[in-house]
Amino acid sequence: MKEQKRFPVVGMRCAGCAHAVEQAASKVDGVDDAHVQLAENMLSVSIQDSPEAVDVLRRAVRGVGFDLIVEDSEADQLRLRDAMEATELRRMKRDTVMAWASSVALMFLMVVPHFAAMPYLMMLIALPAYVWAGRAFHLSALRQLRHGVFSMDTLVSLSTTISFFYSVVVLFFFREGPVGMALHFYFDASAMIIAFVLLGKLMEKRAGRNTGQAIRELMRLQPAEALVVRGGKEVVMPVTALIAGDLVRVRPGEQVPVDGVVTEGSSSVQESMISGEPLPREKETGSAVFSGTINGSGVLTVQATRVGSDTVLGRIIRTVREAQASKAPIQRLADKIAGIFVPIVIALAILTYVIWRLTGGEDAGIYGLLCAISVLVIACPCALGLATPTALVVGIGRAACNGILVRNAEALERFAAIDTVVLDKTGTLTEGKPQVTQTHWFVPDEEMPALRRLLYSAEILSTHPLAAAVCSAFAGDGSTVELSDVQNYAGRGISFTYEGSVYNVGSAAFVAESGATVPSSV
Repeated sequence: MKEQKRFPVVGMRCAGCAHAVEQAASKVDGVDDAHVQLAENMLSVSIQDSPEAVDVLRRAVRGVGFDLIVEDSEADQLRLRDAMEATELRRMKRDTVMAWASSVALMFLMVVPHFAAMPYLMMLIALPAYVWAGRAFHLSALRQLRHGVFSMDTLVSLSTTISFFYSVVVLFFFREGPVGMALHFYFDASAMIIAFVLLGKLMEKRAGRNTGQAIRELMRLQPAEALVVRGGKEVVMPVTALIAGDLVRVRPGEQVPVDGVVTEGSSSVQESMISGEPLPREKETGSAVFSGTINGSGVLTVQATRVGSDTVLGRIIRTVREAQASKAPIQRLADKIAGIFVPIVIALAILTYVIWRLTGGEDAGIYGLLCAISVLVIACPCALGLATPTALVVGIGRAACNGILVRNAEALERFAAIDTVVLDKTGTLTEGKPQVTQTHWFVPDEEMPALRRLLYSAEILSTHPLAAAVCSAFAGDGSTVELSDVQNYAGRGISFTYEGSVYNVGSAAFVAESGATVPSSV
């Protein structure tokens, strides 16, 4: 039976790379629906759930110059991918520095007076940039060429190779050109092309790592381990090992690892990542809790009803991933163009040379070669296939970070036509930080300072989320007073004794239980 699986891919740099991986994966027996999400460097396929099938897929992807991470755990996949991408990023930095060092040295030689050994010195300076800094382009182009696949790496490798070896041939065999024409060296071009493209790829790589931040932040909401009650004992277990029906103990300040029902305890739980409401919700026996929400000051025992990808948080992550993997109409057009862009550029370069040979006269061969090189060089830095998916993934990811779930890329593209936004409740517009904006006192003015200090002293000891707002408003009243017999009532209020008198602070219902009369209006 086939399953839909996602595997991180390491080494992709452009739409041509993604196309090569898709083609290689599609040719594997038993693989269907191969699709690469370039911005997140993910390969999604429908494949048999067996180590043998996955190993064949990995070898196919490696055959075109990339690597596939096939660890079972998604957390392990992301960890290994991050480590490999960090290594690749360091390599790209070193190569970029080397290429730019060669380029700057070559530019310096251009402004100094010419001397006999200058062409040989230019060749030696350009050699490390072409051979070492550009090795990733050359190796990738060769691997992909074996499979009949073209990418931007093909253009970079082809243009720099022609530029470098054309200059070598001119240097050693044709120091004097045809009559009326001076032969030029293009060692500087081979080094600068690699330097500029590497710098662009380095910037794209950093941007690409940031585009997956929304998914990683959502995944961090789920703890890696949970305290499970089994056989009357508390055991720390990985969240991936939990099953429906497990009793999970959630301590103060911890994230809830499962969707479930509270069987014991009471507390306030911050659910803003689910509901968008800024204030925590009070939970007691029988209340539902959700994975990724944050427990307050109480201890809860939760019976799991849904775990892993079946939780509300898991479905949110899946929705964001599906949205990022979907293609908007403009992206599908860009992918079609990118898929045929490299062959067209190569064909145009060949056509340019042929036309020059047929129509350019005695020295047409050399002129045609230079013009063909120019066509290849100009086309190298094209980021056509990366710009659109990166913009979509960044937009969907930023929306997810701000609590907005975009179901697919087409919906995001249609946002440009929106002129009216309708919100279902005023709470959606809050900043999520309660503040005291107005107070009303029903006591004589001379008693107010003492009562304000009492209220401030009590709210400092309260665990209710509104207490912080009260403390912030009354913080300037001075020092606190000593209270006794302080008792917190979750979700209701706090009671305390001061100088023999009992005081209750909290909701209207809680205060009314003590026999106090609360005015209905002010």
